Amino acid sequence: MEVENFDDLNHCFNLFLALKDKFKKAKLLDEFEQALELHRILAEVAHNASKAKKRSSNESNDTDSKPKRDYDSSKRAQIEHTKRLEKPATLEQKEQESTLTQQDKRKLKNIREAERGYMENKDKSSDQANNPKNQ
Repeated sequence: MEVENFDDLNHCFNLFLALKDKFKKAKLLDEFEQALELHRILAEVAHNASKAKKRSSNESNDTDSKPKRDYDSSKRAQIEHTKRLEKPATLEQKEQESTLTQQDKRKLKNIREAERGYMENKDKSSDQANNPKNQ
């Protein structure tokens, strides 16, 4: 059954209502609604399955079980640390000249706090690397 215009849609809707009434009279409305729900679920699964990528013959079952590479979060932290070192130089110069605005004071304070946190984390990670716990 194809729906090409409003009349076709209206016909389908009327047919649906007629079938629903027949099921209701036969006291099968609950089963009818359950069948509709199952049909919707199966249609969705079929739709999603058609979009799924088909495995090539050289792919194994455990392709995604291993990470492609080890993520080193310390590299990103090191880059951010380097960027933070560049910013306070001008702010500290302004601080010595006593020309800091309130916003600059906040920025400098935040940079120093971030730097302190970075150093603490770096110390903790190096301590853990040097002294692994025995469990």
